[in-house]
Amino acid sequence: MGLAKVEVRKVMVEGKGENKTAAFASALSSIQTKLIKGSDDVILKLSPIDIEVISAKHEVSKEKFMFFFFPREKHHYEVSLRVTVEQTYVPIADVAFDDYQESNYIKNMVG
Repeated sequence: MGLAKVEVRKVMVEGKGENKTAAFASALSSIQTKLIKGSDDVILKLSPIDIEVISAKHEVSKEKFMFFFFPREKHHYEVSLRVTVEQTYVPIADVAFDDYQESNYIKNMVG
C-alpha cells in the first residue's frame, strides 16, 4: 500500500482586489499556503470540493486631484471564504529514512 493519504479539510481564507475576480483569485491562491503552514507533510494535490462565502464587501471611494480636478471612483473588493478541500498528501512522519555515516572522510582527504 502506498504512503499517500487523502483527507477532507475546511480552510478559512481571505482575499482583496480591485475587482470581484481578483478578490476571489487572491483568496483561493492562499489555500495552499495556509495548509502548508500548519503541517510538515508533503502536499501532492488539492481539490476544492465546496466554497462558502462568509462575507463579501464592495467599497467605493471617490477621489479628486486638488479637490476639484479629475474626479474618479476607486473600487475595492474583499471576500472571506470557507473552502472545503480534498487534500492528498504524504505524511513525512511515516517515511522511514535509513541512517548512513561517512566513516572514511579522513581517508579521502589523505589519499
